Amino acid sequence: MTAPRLLLLLGQSPFDPTSGAAQSMRQIAELLATQGFAVRALATTGCEGDTDQEHPAWLTAGGGIRSAYPVSRSTICMYLSSIRAEYNTN
Repeated sequence: MTAPRLLLLLGQSPFDPTSGAAQSMRQIAELLATQGFAVRALATTGCEGDTDQEHPAWLTAGGGIRSAYPVSRSTICMYLSSIRAEYNTN
């Protein structure tokens, strides 16, 4: 039996210190992952409010993200297509 799957798509950073909603969505996805869900996420580095430093730099410095960089729309579409293809084969 395959694990339930979740794709978290956020139009802002899930680590945005000024957005309780984004943080809640990230925490729910993390909780579901600990319960056996196969979780994938795609988000931006946008924040609702001011942050102390440039958010992408903060993500790579202490947010637990290996890389944060701008991507093109075509790259996002390609990523989503690969996820769709993977889900359709299972």
